[in-house]
Order: sequence, then structure tokens, then C-alpha cells
Amino acid sequence: IVDDIPFNLNSLSDILERNHFKVTIVSDGNTALKIAELKYPHLILLDLMMPEMDGFEVCRQLKANPKTESIPIIFLTASSETVNKFKGFELGGVDYITKPFHPKEVLIRVKTHLYLNHWQRQKNNG
Repeated sequence: IVDDIPFNLNSLSDILERNHFKVTIVSDGNTALKIAELKYPHLILLDLMMPEMDGFEVCRQLKANPKTESIPIIFLTASSETVNKFKGFELGGVDYITKPFHPKEVLIRVKTHLYLNHWQRQKNNG
């Protein structure tokens, strides 16, 4: 989870950990890029509006790196502007959740994209 607001990090990690997901929380884009390359997470929940480096730039750099390009990215943001949704998808994001989020929606979307990514990797390797 990448978000600069501690409340969002805590609530999202609580939701996911209660449902048996292993979670790493990061509060800025530069750290997210380093952690993603070291840990290769199965999925990234990425805030769009952060200081220094926004979620669009983090996504752009993740998708430009061969080591991290296949990690599914779900944008989390208070912005519901259609142009931002389009930009997120164009940069390689797989989904877009607007804040305030509903815990069940987050879980359903995370599970769906983890399943799809796993299935795609199985298909590519088999």
C-alpha cells in the first residue's frame, strides 16, 4: 500500500490483514519504487495524490522497469475525475478505487486482480 496519509495506510492494512493478506505499507513514491523492486509484491494499491512524486509517476516508473512491469496496480484516490481514471489506465493501472472506499469493495477488487494476475502468469508459463 502506497499512501502519504497514515489513516489510509492503517485502515487499508487492517482490512487486508484481517483477511489474511501480507501487507507492506509505504508513505512515498521513491520508497515504493525501491520496495517494489526488492520485494516484488503481488499487487500495489497506489494513492494518486502524494507530495514529491504522484501516483502517476510511480506507476510510470514501475511499468518502465522490467523487474516490476507486471505488478498489477490499483489506484486509490479521492479524485473521481474521468480524465484521471483514463490516465491511470493508460499508464498501466488495472483498476481505480475512489476514496472514501468501502472495505468490501477493496477486498473484492484486490482478490479479483490477484486471481487474474495469477491466472495470466500460469497461462504464460504453461
